[in-house]
Amino acid sequence: MWYFYASLKAALDLKRTCPKCKHSQTTKLHLRGKTVSCKRCGADIPPPKPNYKT
Repeated sequence: MWYFYASLKAALDLKRTCPKCKHSQTTKLHLRGKTVSCKRCGADIPPPKPNYKT
């Protein structure tokens, strides 16, 4: 069951939403922890923040 959760989380982490124009896009796996440019407006989309509970 953990494998299913891990693969689902990995797939969801690749989808990002632009903070400026709200366009959703999928990024490539090797860009997971990096800032990417929005394909629509060119704004920077930061990587998602880790959701650690302490």
